[in-house]
Amino acid sequence: MRDLLPWLVIFAAVGALSTLLAITAVQQMAWKRGPVIEVLPIPLAPFIPIPPPSATPTGTPARAPAPPPRTSSPPPSRSPSRVPAPTQKPTMKPTVKPTVTGEYHLVDAYDDAYIGEVLVSNAGAGASGWTVVLTFPAGTGALRTSWVESAPQANLTVSGETYTWRSGVPVEPGAAVSLRFHIAREGASTRPRTCAVNGTACAH
Repeated sequence: MRDLLPWLVIFAAVGALSTLLAITAVQQMAWKRGPVIEVLPIPLAPFIPIPPPSATPTGTPARAPAPPPRTSSPPPSRSPSRVPAPTQKPTMKPTVKPTVTGEYHLVDAYDDAYIGEVLVSNAGAGASGWTVVLTFPAGTGALRTSWVESAPQANLTVSGETYTWRSGVPVEPGAAVSLRFHIAREGASTRPRTCAVNGTACAH
């Protein structure tokens, strides 16, 4: 019995070793195969029949597809051009003839002076005041006196060589008054440089 004991130990070791080798071989085979992947069936798309293209009629050319719409912005709208309004010609106002006018006369002349007269006439339909403005040339002497014949006297103002008489009373329609003045004379002139009645130049 003692002689068989070593052999039993050897047989037991060999069996254990064989078992380990078998287990190792099985694991290596499992690793080589890899994990088992379950493959599911892929569903197929349903079959949809496609109708055949319509035949183009004989002799009629096929139309090209319409071009895609343009994406560019539309041109800006133009405002309608303005038509210039017709130019109206200014209406000419009729010339109104003054009703109160004046006329200059030389009444008398001396070596050193002269007497002049402005006859103020009213051709209007109503009484009107009057203003006589006389401007004398340079070198004319001083005014000695002035008066209105047979009427209230006028108011006199002097500014340099310009003399202004304003009526004391209006002149009646169809009537006339005479404004006279006595001027010292240093030269040959016997009349004023300018004469106006109510803004209208005097006649001579």
